[in-house]
Amino acid sequence: MAKPHMQAVPKQSLKVYQSLKVADSLTARQVAERLDILPHAVYRAIKPLIDLGMVEQRNTYPVSFQATPKPDAMNWFMRAAAQSFRQDFGSVQTKPSDPSLPSITFIKDREALLKVGEQEARKAKHKINYIVSGHKVPDSTVLAYRKASATGVKIRCIVQNNPTTTNASLEMYEEMGVEMRYLSNMGIRLFVFDGNTAIMSSYDEIQSNKAFGICFRYDPVAKQLDQLFEQRWLEAHPLPKTKNHSRTSIAV
Repeated sequence: MAKPHMQAVPKQSLKVYQSLKVADSLTARQVAERLDILPHAVYRAIKPLIDLGMVEQRNTYPVSFQATPKPDAMNWFMRAAAQSFRQDFGSVQTKPSDPSLPSITFIKDREALLKVGEQEARKAKHKINYIVSGHKVPDSTVLAYRKASATGVKIRCIVQNNPTTTNASLEMYEEMGVEMRYLSNMGIRLFVFDGNTAIMSSYDEIQSNKAFGICFRYDPVAKQLDQLFEQRWLEAHPLPKTKNHSRTSIAV
């Protein structure tokens, strides 16, 4: 009987991964020089590695990449393989899920964090409390929070990078009716929606795209994390009002 085989990652991507494994971090140009290929081929080959959690993008200039530690990479690879199997062959659910039980979703990077945050912001009815880094986000994220604010959702935000001394802007927050305060780096990102859904992930000043975390759809956990936000809110410093209202991006 023939042995089944799944080509999970293109060969070029595997070569890129091997190059990154033996270095702390490399830019696309450095990888291209090692493999004798063009830099744009590196970017194309590295995308599936990032999607699988096998490579992380570092917030450097120019952008650099590093291989994820083998245990973490293996966990994400197996999770992606399982998801692929379910998509190809379907999954059987023997009984309906119990809504009283906790639902947990793992988050592997900042892009996944933004997507889950947008989904929960669209469902919010009363309040959104969150702690973020201060880096700009896509228009889709801005739109999701703006719509929530327009429907009467109270939004409060603590930023960890002082907007008065960085490139983060205050105008969009004020335009959306978001109340914002500043607190020094806590090393986490935290979102709590209506006190019943919470997202918590890591935050690294150097690698801002790195955001490994968990989304809890479970009231007891969400309420505890909401209390954490309230404590930090009391410690945080109010920020001055701005005079201009030009269009910018909110930050996560």
